[in-house]
Amino acid sequence: MWYNPISRGMFTKFNFWYHMYGATTGSLELAMVDQNTNKTSLWKVSGNQGDQWLQGEVNIQASAFKLQFISTAGNGRLGDMALDDFQFSPKVMPSCRHGEFTCENNGKCITPSSVCDFNNDCPLKSDEVRCGTCDFERWVTCGWNQVDGDDFDWIRQRGDTASYGTGPGVDATTGTDSGHYMYVEASYPRVKGDVTKLRSPTFPMSGYGCQLQIAYHMRGYHIGTLAVEVQAEGGSEVMFSRTGEQPDGWQRANITLGGLSNFN
Repeated sequence: MWYNPISRGMFTKFNFWYHMYGATTGSLELAMVDQNTNKTSLWKVSGNQGDQWLQGEVNIQASAFKLQFISTAGNGRLGDMALDDFQFSPKVMPSCRHGEFTCENNGKCITPSSVCDFNNDCPLKSDEVRCGTCDFERWVTCGWNQVDGDDFDWIRQRGDTASYGTGPGVDATTGTDSGHYMYVEASYPRVKGDVTKLRSPTFPMSGYGCQLQIAYHMRGYHIGTLAVEVQAEGGSEVMFSRTGEQPDGWQRANITLGGLSNFN
């Protein structure tokens, strides 16, 4: 389970009790794993510590982390280890479930539909501060959802796609194979004319100078059409489209939306 401190950058103490008794007792280690899967040893004790419970304590500073106790056996059978009574001080919050948004400051979990809906569901308004921007990393799809009833689905991906000679190998944001992007797999069983739609949250309004910037990648011999369609109170309109294979690599487009009301 991932844990988050109440405030970014703050220290938290992790207290625990341990019991290591026996002539051939091995070692007990506590390690921290961060979001980049880097492992850091925080504490380690080896050998017989006597027939008694002892208290351990470590300081942790990380935006999100997991803890691992690692027990290594000694050279014989005369050794037992036990753990009990884990406590964080100050309090930390377990991370939200996959797909949920974690509010800064208090760790509250909210649904993706509550992000960028122009309502402040988090105390520091962190659910509204990056609206209109999505790199498909921390907030997964940022409220963009697959439309029901179409022919197939968009997929959140990193690295190469499943089909050889198609798709990007890196994302457009980080330029690495660890960054995420959304893509559609056009290979079998897809057929010509199949359609899939990824829809944004509904926005109440936009300024007349509002633009949508996208990065897109269209590589392969049988590429169809990519379109950006805006649905608003006055109807729907295709604001951007590309058909067929485009130059290799991520391409960018600035799409002028203008002043709209209740649109997605």
